[in-house]
Amino acid sequence: MRKNYVKLPLLIAAIYFGGNLHAQSTQDTISKENKIEEVVVVGYGTQRKENVTGSIGIVTAKDLADKPNANPLNSVQGRLAGVNVVTSGTPGGSPRVDIRGVGSLSGNTVFIVDGMLTEDISFLNPQDIESMSVLKDPSSLAIFGAKAANGAVIIKTKSGKGKPVFNLNSYLGIKTVTNVPKMVNADQYIELYNEKLINDNGSSEGSISRADFPADTDWFKEILRTSIINSNDFSASGSLGKLNYYGSVGYLQDEGNLAAGQGINSGTGFNRFNTKLNLSYKITDNITIGNNFSYSKTRTDVAQNPLLNARNAPPLFDPMNPTTGSYQFFNGYSIANPRAQLDLYRSQVRQDRMLNNVFAEIKFLKDFTFRSSYTLDNYSPRQYEYTPAITYTPQPSLSNLVTRNIDIETMFGIIPSTGKKVLEAII
Repeated sequence: MRKNYVKLPLLIAAIYFGGNLHAQSTQDTISKENKIEEVVVVGYGTQRKENVTGSIGIVTAKDLADKPNANPLNSVQGRLAGVNVVTSGTPGGSPRVDIRGVGSLSGNTVFIVDGMLTEDISFLNPQDIESMSVLKDPSSLAIFGAKAANGAVIIKTKSGKGKPVFNLNSYLGIKTVTNVPKMVNADQYIELYNEKLINDNGSSEGSISRADFPADTDWFKEILRTSIINSNDFSASGSLGKLNYYGSVGYLQDEGNLAAGQGINSGTGFNRFNTKLNLSYKITDNITIGNNFSYSKTRTDVAQNPLLNARNAPPLFDPMNPTTGSYQFFNGYSIANPRAQLDLYRSQVRQDRMLNNVFAEIKFLKDFTFRSSYTLDNYSPRQYEYTPAITYTPQPSLSNLVTRNIDIETMFGIIPSTGKKVLEAII
């Protein structure tokens, strides 16, 4: 069976605004980005960058700061050699990440956010990320086993230190679909249709005219719209005595470019509210405890993609039957009405995601480090769906799923005064 695919590029015009309010000490002359690049995350631990050379690709907070993307992975596209990012094309959707080719037909790239494994980071605000380390070589991936057959991305979120720093970031963008295929109008369609009859049958029997089909519909204009993407984020970081803190709150709205009609709030769209709090407290010079907390609430409107039917639908019919006021059937054509397909198929996914990591780290006998952590990942999606029958009567359904992952991890390492790690073990 031959399959046709319609690919439409998207143009995003964004207005970006950012502000920093801080009283920062200037005694340290090394930039924060340079400090991040000196040490990279490998598996559940860290290594100095010069020890791992090209086996790891690094993306810093600076690379993500001014990109109008709901998912931070979209900002990695084209930045790292050997890393292929294929976007899903839907607002808030998680792109596919292939590292040095496709290693498995069924597996996905895994993500480790502050020590917790997950296959989806759509809950994460790009403004909260300090660094992303893309592991490329088998030695780095071995610790994760078969889950990392397609690669792994280690994400470290921001933490606070020093005097208070306040950040406000906001952007407003307009999205429109570009390079839309130019289709024939009703007059051109009728002319080509009648020519085909003569070429196929040698006569004009069965020809059609504008008197029979007075409509003239551009189906791409009917289902596509110009939409808005807006993001607002506020964060505060710093230190209070021995307590380092980082906190943020943000809201993102992405309307999407598929528009349902008749005042129906469907089509495609993505909304996300997120908050984050990272704390670390140094009890003594050798004992540190901390907590990394993330919470997000998202709503995703899912549409049944009508682009292929919009490409194949004849311009001879109105979206709505002018006589009955209901959706128009295409008599003589086995093609669904794109307007009805977009309006009547209703699906919405709402999810709450909480990720909390508690850790303790002890340094003893000069060169020894012991670290233990407890991580809870609570994921609760709810999907509401209406599927139209042939008579366009909605059939409702509801699904609800709660997933809870718990990870307890203990790490022991020996780091001599030379700074080079000679032993690291994870229990």
